[in-house]
Amino acid sequence: MGEINPPVLSKFGLENPINIMKVLVEIPDNEASFGMKVLQSLSFVKRAKPMSAAKVALWEDLKAAADEVRLHKQGKIKLKTAQELLDEL
Repeated sequence: MGEINPPVLSKFGLENPINIMKVLVEIPDNEASFGMKVLQSLSFVKRAKPMSAAKVALWEDLKAAADEVRLHKQGKIKLKTAQELLDEL
């Protein structure tokens, strides 16, 4: 696999992606403020910020799409071809 240009990585805040783990944490709305304070108080947490509703929806859609691709590659489901999608329009 090809290497990614370091300036491109730093553009996205990924100085050293090998040593960074991103974690999605679900916190009830009524505890969000406290949860964010706790995360931000931890010295090893580099960045903690809430996701907008639109970003959460996009994340869920991308996750579902990735799951469908994985199932397709395993032969468990059949995906529509580009032509079939165009024919629906």
